[in-house]
Amino acid sequence: MKLAYRNFSEAMETSPQTVMGIVIENPNMLYQFLVDLKEAMEGKTEKIVLSCDNAILDFAKNTELLTDFIQFNLNRRDILTKIVTAIDNISTSDRFYNSSQQLLMQIENQMMDMTMDFPCNLTYDKLNMQNIIKATGISVEDNYTCLAEKLLAYMELARDFLNKKLFILVNIRGFISSQELQRLVDTALLREHEIILVDYVEYPRLKQEKRLLIDEDLCEI
Repeated sequence: MKLAYRNFSEAMETSPQTVMGIVIENPNMLYQFLVDLKEAMEGKTEKIVLSCDNAILDFAKNTELLTDFIQFNLNRRDILTKIVTAIDNISTSDRFYNSSQQLLMQIENQMMDMTMDFPCNLTYDKLNMQNIIKATGISVEDNYTCLAEKLLAYMELARDFLNKKLFILVNIRGFISSQELQRLVDTALLREHEIILVDYVEYPRLKQEKRLLIDEDLCEI
């Protein structure tokens, strides 16, 4: 996968075997790059182009940009919506269809039994499994104390339910140790996640890292 940026002379390449490290020591350039990444996520700029095997990809649909490692959580609404839809699809599969229909009928019968003595006639919305699944208050367990493990769990969710292929982690090295990051990257690459690391200072290079350094004078090294 390649990420081309108008202000860089060469495209940045990732793969399931390597990660791309981008170190931007010039504050103005770093700020502009992050702004352009954000606008690309919103579909507002053409300065950044993502491609794979010479085919242009939709940047926002295929990329996850992570800049906040304090407040980010696994229970994003779009992820939970996809999980509910996935469970609903399973409920209509050959394995679960009959039991799902029996459950719906049992709930409807229970409602009628509980209200049969009311001095009025009641009507009910048509029950379906999706409504029942939502009513369970489903959520992803989020009790991680290790940021690296939480990030790996998030990558799995984002790929499996949102079809995200590229993860851009901004200043993650300021939050976890080099050893933790190396273990995170080792595992992420085994699971075929593609990663770009963006930093403002140089850190020890990871085993699988290719690096682009842009210094204070905007020279690419």
